[in-house]
Amino acid sequence: MRIKQLLSVLLAFALLTASFSACGSWMPEEKTTGPEAVSETEAETESDVSQAPPVEVTLPEPTTEEPTTKDPLAGTGVTELDAFVPMPLNKEGVMEMYKSLLDDVKLRCPGFTRKQEMITQDVTAGKGSIQLANRILQLVATEIIKSAGDADGNVTVKPHSDLEVRAKFPAYGENEGCTLTNYNIVKTAAAYTDGKTQKLIITLEDVKNAEPGKGDFSKIMTPISRENIANGIAEYFVVLDKDSYKYDFNYTGNEIVCEADAQTGRLLSLTQKSVVGVDVDLDMDLILFKTNFIKAHGTIINRWTFSDFVWD
Repeated sequence: MRIKQLLSVLLAFALLTASFSACGSWMPEEKTTGPEAVSETEAETESDVSQAPPVEVTLPEPTTEEPTTKDPLAGTGVTELDAFVPMPLNKEGVMEMYKSLLDDVKLRCPGFTRKQEMITQDVTAGKGSIQLANRILQLVATEIIKSAGDADGNVTVKPHSDLEVRAKFPAYGENEGCTLTNYNIVKTAAAYTDGKTQKLIITLEDVKNAEPGKGDFSKIMTPISRENIANGIAEYFVVLDKDSYKYDFNYTGNEIVCEADAQTGRLLSLTQKSVVGVDVDLDMDLILFKTNFIKAHGTIINRWTFSDFVWD
């Protein structure tokens, strides 16, 4: 066992020595094969970000400005409630109504459009490269899109397409719209009506490192897999033990807003929004050498909107 450990250290030392002799300073080796491979020269330029897989997401330019506190999508999912009055429903009643509305979509399979809005901000890299931090945030953004059952966030589903509805409407891949039964994760749940439309506004507690298919958060929202992010980073860099590093995703600002026709009880629109705090920290500690080069911190604000339902 000691021999294997010694060989591992010697191998790591050899990698570091080769890197020092090649470019004068050590950095994790980037992937050198495949369509996304980039050269060492490209890694030092702004074009490095453009070499990552294309994602429909706004990425900031490298900056040293103070982090932004404003949420560009704040409030836009909730219309004015001046003409609405509260409905006599407690948290449990609102949640049962919400589940019924989404289950009806899964059962009747109406047509609808799905739109995604995503903003990435406050990207920092510690002592590392802002280009690499942007790349990691892009990787997270790509995983968020994939989590909704499609390579494209914006889709149109035709009426009676049962397989499409199952795959591209939450809960994704399930026969039910919401599988949550324990409402402890629900912070607030309220219902309003103006006589024609019923509006439900639901907020959820903050959740750190939620995983798909695990825990209550995944039964009502759509977290991403940390393992997929770790594997994606390993595609670009030499990572000796990805399990020992930090891949934290903090889900805050979790909000659901849906509107239903008061007469038919059918869903008119649905929005689901989360603010995902990304904290990736790969401190390479190889006894003789240590670097904190690979760091990526930032915020991804993501909102899914489902509308234009065709119930005929």
